[in-house]
Amino acid sequence: MNNVDGTNNSNLISLSLRILTGLSWLSVALVGTTANVSVLFVIACIKSMRTIPNWLLFNLAVADCLMTLVALPILGVSQEV
Repeated sequence: MNNVDGTNNSNLISLSLRILTGLSWLSVALVGTTANVSVLFVIACIKSMRTIPNWLLFNLAVADCLMTLVALPILGVSQEV
């Protein structure tokens, strides 16, 4: 179905859905990176936080940060809408 200006409704819906999906991936990446870097900063800078359980959380935050920065963009690009 074409609009008055000759554009196709399904193309507009597809484009808007891609933009919304991209913004969602971006917000997840920003929140995930910010939270994990905050955990890394707190454990690394505050001496009383350097306990064995917190070092395990530190390692988990490093792995999650790498996952967010490396794999999340690949998943976002490869996802088909």
